Amino acid sequence: MIRRLRWQFIGSASIALLVVLVTIIGIINSAIHERAYNRIYTTLDYIVEHDGYLPKVKEQDEDNAYFTPETSYETRYFTMVFNKDGSLAKASMDKVAAITKEDAIALTKKVDDDRGKIKYADLIYFYRVVTKKDGSRMIVFIDGTNQASFASSMFSMSLWLGFLSFAGFFTLVCLLSGKAIKPIIRSQQQQKQFITNAGHELKTPLAVISANTEVMEMMNGKNEWTQSTMKQVKRLSGLVAELVTIARLDEREDIVLEQFDYSETLKSVAKDFQPVAAGENLTLKTDIEDLVFVKADKKRLHELANILVDNAIKYCDEKGTVYITLSKGRRVRLTVSNDYRNGANVDYSRFFERFYRADSSHTRISKGGYGIGLSMAESIVAACKGKISVSWKDNVITFEVLL
Repeated sequence: MIRRLRWQFIGSASIALLVVLVTIIGIINSAIHERAYNRIYTTLDYIVEHDGYLPKVKEQDEDNAYFTPETSYETRYFTMVFNKDGSLAKASMDKVAAITKEDAIALTKKVDDDRGKIKYADLIYFYRVVTKKDGSRMIVFIDGTNQASFASSMFSMSLWLGFLSFAGFFTLVCLLSGKAIKPIIRSQQQQKQFITNAGHELKTPLAVISANTEVMEMMNGKNEWTQSTMKQVKRLSGLVAELVTIARLDEREDIVLEQFDYSETLKSVAKDFQPVAAGENLTLKTDIEDLVFVKADKKRLHELANILVDNAIKYCDEKGTVYITLSKGRRVRLTVSNDYRNGANVDYSRFFERFYRADSSHTRISKGGYGIGLSMAESIVAACKGKISVSWKDNVITFEVLL
């Protein structure tokens, strides 16, 4: 349990950090990308406004911080103008050196929108298309390789920094997680110790009450009062035993793994419960595959079968059927089902919570129970590294265990 709690803490902390890092990296890179692309398209619009030419400015434009006296010198662009019939009217190539006139014409053939970007060789060009009043078409290309490369480099760098930060944080959390959950572990251990101690302390007065009641019955005979007392003592003794068992299950101190025939165990459990089911006017059927071996704690899996079959009999509909199956495929599959016609509106997700009980009005008769049995079953299955689930279909509730 301590190990599971520790890894839950590490997982929660790591997921929280991962979400924060992804958010920060996403925001930063989106801002860089947006700024770089916005600058390129703003420059393209500026060139278009000046008929395909980027004029020089003597001082920085207050309305647009992108344009400085150096902008016209550092910007690599070219302009292609086509007549209405599609023939080339003008090619201004004096601001680029890596692109020939033939390359420029080839680039214009790849233009398929009013604006966008085209990758050509190792270069990235952004373009803007404008149709003039006389029907001619002007296409301005600007070299955005450096800006795109900068955005890509920043993205790669931020990913590496994020990875290193996450790795460092994960290592730190792993080293300090023991101390972080120590108060929780101490509190849970104290709770378990209290349950165990209380269980042992309650056994003595319960034994005395039971013995005194038996003496009274021997002296004065049985009556409704003594029988009621014995019934309540028996119920309370069962509750104490279940609480102590749960406390010990969580600690996982006494797990004994062994290879054994679970088929024989289930057949024995079914045989033991046959008279109980008959006494409740129920039918108990089995379909247990022979020689199904499992490697687990034999005592606990025997207790698991007892819990599930007892629960099925307890909450089965009147004159209903309890069905036990065991089979082996890739995993060992145990199912315990019973008729449960009023199970349509039951919250099955809470069935394995401790002390949870469904509305007793959904059962044949009011049954004694404390909502501990199924929680014990889940703890046993978890201790054996299996899975347990519950489902309801066609007025039948089924508990399935995979081992």
